[in-house]
Amino acid sequence: MKKLYLILLIMVILFSLVGCQNNNENNSDISISDEEINEIYKEALKIYSWFDIDTLAVDLKQKISRNDMSYFKVIDEVTKYDDFISMMNEVFDADIVNNILLKSVLYINVDGDLYAIPASRGTHQFRGDESYSIVKESNNSIIYKVKVEILDNQGEITGYETSDFILELYDDGKWRFKNFNMVR
Repeated sequence: MKKLYLILLIMVILFSLVGCQNNNENNSDISISDEEINEIYKEALKIYSWFDIDTLAVDLKQKISRNDMSYFKVIDEVTKYDDFISMMNEVFDADIVNNILLKSVLYINVDGDLYAIPASRGTHQFRGDESYSIVKESNNSIIYKVKVEILDNQGEITGYETSDFILELYDDGKWRFKNFNMVR
């Protein structure tokens, strides 16, 4: 009887160890460094700024008119429309990409090439330096906190504004922002 009890006890211990091991494998920490997270933010900021701060550089000699607007061939970092969309899809959730494209008339596809209406607003004059913090909520969700200085007319700091951007891990292994906006 003692032998049977001992065998059962060993089996229970072994099964619980195997069960714990499998549970840990399923919930293993998805490792992404703070540096990688910061790089994703920088890329998202760059792309979003093409809509909100300054469009990509264009060749003013290559003009086309659409819907009573003048568009010019982009000669910047990305010149093909599909590559432009792919860049956005690398760092943003599909809803953000669709919303940006639906709201904006700045960019169009002309036979596969990217054309733009040159526009620039610059950054907000009453916003100062930014600081960042990263909160890893779970294995597939990170909050990227951006704190920006609020300045008065003399350039003195009067307060701070914080924006929380949700960065999620998608099934394809890519981290993308679920929400995003310019803070400056």
